[in-house]
Amino acid sequence: MFDLVHRLGYIEKVGSGIKRIKRLVPDVKFEITSDWFRIIFKRKTPQKTPQKTILTALELKIFNKIKENPSISRKQIAIELKISPYTVKEYLEKLKKKEVIKRVGPAKGGYWEVLK
Repeated sequence: MFDLVHRLGYIEKVGSGIKRIKRLVPDVKFEITSDWFRIIFKRKTPQKTPQKTILTALELKIFNKIKENPSISRKQIAIELKISPYTVKEYLEKLKKKEVIKRVGPAKGGYWEVLK
């Protein structure tokens, strides 16, 4: 079997790979059992760069209404933009997920805080 795999060019010689891996990748981890063999490489996590938040046209309209009046209700936004209150609710959730706004206080008596 070794001879066939060697002739196909998949391996150079027996026993050299683990030493080379240890030399080139210091944080490598080997797990060996009677059934399998695993090599675990630690991946360097990329540094997060700040991303510009892009808003859709409707998200921007709702955002601007909140910016004008932080105490505005979903119902008021729906009336002013002539859209369904359910649509407003859906888009407010999207804006919260994008971390552009957050709700402070209860549904009645609370207000919107603009984060970006």
